[in-house]
Amino acid sequence: MKKLLTAVILLLLMFPAAQAQVCRPDKSTTAVGFNPDTIPYAEVGVAYSATIHAKTPKDTIVSFGGFPVKANIDSIKVTGVIGMPAGFTFRCDHPRCVFVYDSIGCGTFSGTPMQGGIYPLGVIVTTYARVGFPVTQRDTIRRFVLRVEPVPTTGQQKLYTESLRIYPNPARETAQVFIPQTFVNERIRVYNAAGREVMQQTAAAGQNLLDLKGLDGGVYVVVYGQWRNRLLVQP
Repeated sequence: MKKLLTAVILLLLMFPAAQAQVCRPDKSTTAVGFNPDTIPYAEVGVAYSATIHAKTPKDTIVSFGGFPVKANIDSIKVTGVIGMPAGFTFRCDHPRCVFVYDSIGCGTFSGTPMQGGIYPLGVIVTTYARVGFPVTQRDTIRRFVLRVEPVPTTGQQKLYTESLRIYPNPARETAQVFIPQTFVNERIRVYNAAGREVMQQTAAAGQNLLDLKGLDGGVYVVVYGQWRNRLLVQP
């Protein structure tokens, strides 16, 4: 039997942990899938938190007896997350990490990494569905990869911030982001203090205008490739 759900659907559901923050689902989410589609980089020794919001589907297609069959989803339960850095946790908005069909949920990944590296994350799930009778499918879904950057030297930190220059900073309604060169498939991404992506746009070498009118006042991180810089948005 094929997997009941794709990674796009399953990765909104995260394993509960007592030390993680409890997120609040974004009820404005309408499309099936998750938002954002990536998680931001982390840095060694810096507290990290990233929240994923998503909407689960009502049904999916499974293979039964060699034929595709429509399966109606009852619920999905996350039983664990593997591959996390030491001390990291995920916690769902639902206390038992059980999510019914056609619902909006969220999960928060948090911790303070003590070692740099690349961490492919695996979400262990059990899906309960019906194809005229109950069907249970267990799977490990791998979609997100957490990259933890080592502690930058003074020179490296200078390179990060000077390569991705932002002005004015603090800013109110708009800001200019200077990018020395562009890379294939890279976009300018803006993350809030909780690690959630709140904006992204295509990039051009040189000046790029960011429209900040839809953002609340606070501290954000602007990322392009390996470059990043902090941006203070004034209310």
